[in-house]
Amino acid sequence: FLPALSPSPGSLSLCDNPPGSRSTSRRDAGRCHGNVAGPLPYGTSASSAARPLAPLAAPASDGRRLLLSRLLDAQRCPFPLRRLGAAPFSTGLSELFDPSSSVSKRRSRGPVMAAKKAADGTKQKDGKYKHTVDLPKTTFDLRANSVMREPELQKLWEENQVLKRVSERNTGATFTLHDGPPYANGDLHMGHALNKVLKDIINRYKLLQNHKVSFIPGWDCHGLPIELKVLKSMDKATSDALTPIKLRQKAAKFAKATVNAQMNSFKRIGIWADWDNPYLTLSPEYEAAQLEVFGQMVMRGYIYRGRKPVHWSPSSRTALAEAELEYSENHVSKSIYAAFKITSPSNSGLLDEFLPNVCLAIWTTTPWTIPANAGELLL
Repeated sequence: FLPALSPSPGSLSLCDNPPGSRSTSRRDAGRCHGNVAGPLPYGTSASSAARPLAPLAAPASDGRRLLLSRLLDAQRCPFPLRRLGAAPFSTGLSELFDPSSSVSKRRSRGPVMAAKKAADGTKQKDGKYKHTVDLPKTTFDLRANSVMREPELQKLWEENQVLKRVSERNTGATFTLHDGPPYANGDLHMGHALNKVLKDIINRYKLLQNHKVSFIPGWDCHGLPIELKVLKSMDKATSDALTPIKLRQKAAKFAKATVNAQMNSFKRIGIWADWDNPYLTLSPEYEAAQLEVFGQMVMRGYIYRGRKPVHWSPSSRTALAEAELEYSENHVSKSIYAAFKITSPSNSGLLDEFLPNVCLAIWTTTPWTIPANAGELLL
């Protein structure tokens, strides 16, 4: 609160009677709104007695006079005055701006002055009423301090093998989440974080459902993205002199270094996984297992040789997957209609009377694929 002026010159008091109350006397009227207060003679109204605040005893500077004038003018009291003569409310105006006064000393204990004194190297004294406040004592930190606490918690998880111990303690069925491996071609981005966090949520949920959880992280260490990263780190003369064997060796070295960097980042995010036994597509054990599965597929007749349209990159001199295709934002794809002539219909005989002039109409937005396509209608 900001006290209003009291009837006594140079002193302050509070007003607590609402307007219109029976305890309000005519002598009390007009002792508010920031005006100089005092007993009013009978027959004088409050409005006529109201007058602007007169200049006070000169404070230390013109700036303080202006501050005091604005302060009292902005905090005008809407209630009549009641004199409170007891301290601390009857504090002289001069004491408010006297640096040696007790009021000034009490105000200097505020947070602003405390910060200023701390910056100046002055030690802040204990407050006068500190011993009267009985607050609870706790070792719980006021702030989360995640920068320090999170690494400590993650180190605790790793040292105590939390995922393994919780999984072994559960008595339910084994839940295995297969990790689609990211490319080992650079630092993590938001896509990596989203993918692993969602998997981690599923694994922790299954742990709470009493399942034994198996989650082995993996990395794809083959392919064009890794080779391009290696080639971009070299000048043209060095890259032209590379043999395929040397390029594969440099790509394997780069992939292994990237795996370690990404693994540390995943751990820092807080992902629970079997980080001691990840699978890498370049490891000999993984390649041998792949060949074994492929051989079984060949023996069962699942592998055959055929034809299909394949995207080819002339600059990289390699085939491209659908996910590796990128179109310019300014590219306009022209669509066409085409007719595929049916040359070998089924044996149902439904189209015999129309042969050989039966065609199948198609519409495509990729006209460059037409030369590699063939039409066939089976009825």
